[in-house]
Amino acid sequence: MRAIAYPPFVSSSHIEIQTSQRTEVVDLTDQCNKLVARTGLSSGFFQLFCMHTTCSLLVNENESGFHEDLAGILGNLAPEDRYWAHDDPSRRWENLEEELRANGFSHVRACLVGHPTVAVPFDHGRLALGRWQRVLLLELDGGRRRQLAAQVWGVPPASPTTDERVRPPRAVRVATRVAQGRATQTLWSSRAELARCIGVETVAQELARVEEKLRAAVQTGDSSFAEAAAHLVTAEGKRIRPLLALASAHAGPRVRGPVSDRVITAAATVELLHLGTLYHDDVMDQAETRRGAPSVNSRWGNSIAVLAGDFLLASASEAAASLGAEEARLVSTTLAATCKGQALETERLFDITRDEAAYEQAIAGKSACLLATSCRLGALEAELDRPLVDALTAFGHNLGMAFQIIDDILDLIGTEEVIGKPTGKDLLEGVYTLPVIRALQESPALRGLLGRPLDQETVQRTRALVLSGRAIATARSTANDYAEAATEALLAHRPELDKEVVEGLERLCQLLLDRSR
Repeated sequence: MRAIAYPPFVSSSHIEIQTSQRTEVVDLTDQCNKLVARTGLSSGFFQLFCMHTTCSLLVNENESGFHEDLAGILGNLAPEDRYWAHDDPSRRWENLEEELRANGFSHVRACLVGHPTVAVPFDHGRLALGRWQRVLLLELDGGRRRQLAAQVWGVPPASPTTDERVRPPRAVRVATRVAQGRATQTLWSSRAELARCIGVETVAQELARVEEKLRAAVQTGDSSFAEAAAHLVTAEGKRIRPLLALASAHAGPRVRGPVSDRVITAAATVELLHLGTLYHDDVMDQAETRRGAPSVNSRWGNSIAVLAGDFLLASASEAAASLGAEEARLVSTTLAATCKGQALETERLFDITRDEAAYEQAIAGKSACLLATSCRLGALEAELDRPLVDALTAFGHNLGMAFQIIDDILDLIGTEEVIGKPTGKDLLEGVYTLPVIRALQESPALRGLLGRPLDQETVQRTRALVLSGRAIATARSTANDYAEAATEALLAHRPELDKEVVEGLERLCQLLLDRSR
């Protein structure tokens, strides 16, 4: 974490909760992260103060065995059934206006177990906690309504006034829950690391089976066209969509061991669909690079790029049809939604009146829909019950919304060397994404620059204006909200879903939020 230049910005707020049991542990981590995210600050410290004498704050595991052990120790050290002078009215000096609550043991336990205050550093708008650490309230005299005072102090995201500030961090801090103790990794994890993130031993081999199917799908018989069609298949890609299909299949109770060939076909289908849209995107954007290599259109020309994209989309449709009528309909409606989302975005180029609703409608079609379909196809081919299929589909949709918002943030704060494609291209093309939409609300100078085509110099000035305010931080907060909605979509079905896979999907959410490319 970088050093903070004081005096920092300070924000104060409150948390209010209702406890229900005499002794219970309440996890406050998510609420604390939301309070930090709302401030728009990038790094600093978060402090929480409990305004009561019979509860404590601590940072520890939120695990039932720990709760049981702690309750046992406190019960031995400060038993409820012994005499407590605190509870004797004749021993109390103050004039009590209400019936005295017999809670002397609770006061003593509060002194033994914790402290009324915790302070936690944060970076990139999130608490910098260890793998198992959570911010916990220990209720010792519930149920009651409890109030906590929160204070956040720190610095906003750095303004890109120097080369150092424009360049994002070279290393992405990935929570140790991603890879068993390896806390810091540069750029993206490998596909193998992403597979391990899911927590299923066979996923790495299953991704290899997907690769074989992808390579077979792009064999056209014509060497020149086959090379163009296979260009992105053989390039280094994250394979998030096939991974989601495989993870969704493993999330149900019916899959034990490697998944069926139908699930592999489903995973390859969504990647073919994704790659086909990328070919077309690069033609529309006149992109020269993709994934750090020359784009198909820059190497073979627009005509071949469009035909290669069409070929991949046709291959995806053929694969979906081999799975059944429902799957074929799902892929066709997904492709239609993707086209509609892209059209909605294209209609509002250079439009400074584009609002958040229009932005979210566009990315729901062009991005989130395919991640939702990835989860749905995997779940369908694994024969999960319909409520589970729907829950995983909702997970994929919300994850897709978060993924695209982070993508749009990286286009503003990243470098081409890191993200593998030119940065600032959205501004150059007149696509005003969520951070820009929010920055427009607070910067008259930005409104004066946008609304027309820009040269490269003006693009850099525009980026500087966007990064100088709170727009990036608040956009990250919105991405965090969507990621939280993704995990909440699975909450009601946790008893029916594989626990390790659900935890793996949650880790994947965090990894996608923390990425730098």
